[in-house]
Amino acid sequence: MIVVASVVEGAITGAVVGLVVSLAMIWHRARWAKRFLAALEGSGAGPARVLLDQGRPAAAKLSLGKLLSSRERMAGLTLLGDVEALQAEVAGHTGPLTAVVQVGAVGLLGLTLRGSDRAAAARELDALATRMETEGGAMMKLVKQQTRALATLARCVADGRPVPQEIHGTVGALAKNGKLVEAVVYQAVLEATRAAGGDPRGLEAKVRGITTAFDGHVEAVAHPAAGEL
Repeated sequence: MIVVASVVEGAITGAVVGLVVSLAMIWHRARWAKRFLAALEGSGAGPARVLLDQGRPAAAKLSLGKLLSSRERMAGLTLLGDVEALQAEVAGHTGPLTAVVQVGAVGLLGLTLRGSDRAAAARELDALATRMETEGGAMMKLVKQQTRALATLARCVADGRPVPQEIHGTVGALAKNGKLVEAVVYQAVLEATRAAGGDPRGLEAKVRGITTAFDGHVEAVAHPAAGEL
């Protein structure tokens, strides 16, 4: 009984420690994102880029352990409008397939928003989703679903059509990957909604509640009311 009690106590202690570490990581990530967004809003692209390079440095070889940080870097470059860096880093990523796909998908969605050839970026993201569906194992079902949803979202932005109802839930879940990724995802939904003739007001407020980095990127047009995510 003493041995069993000790094992149970050790398991509980390990779980508590793990929870505390996870919460601390979430807090530090949110705090860094807040600092980056504040620098971008208050001081401009230069100081924000310094924070990005220090806190979320570029990495050619991706790892699953730094997946969230790498995705935040892609989103940060998108907010900064650094198309050249986005193109170079997405093209140069190596590492585990799931890391390359999940990080590259955010970068390519950023290029769809910021680049000069939206259709080309959307096609590349579609190809990335297809690669994940073809080469990814059965355990990668969620990654496949999320990457396909981002590819569909990018195509909606490029083609100027509304976001399909069936991917709303997946897109909404992806937007919970930190404030930087959230801003990029909802900006994509916003631009697709505008182009398709939907009412962008709720989405505009959602994006501007996070950052004004996209202000003036696409002209706002008054549209009749329509649903949003």
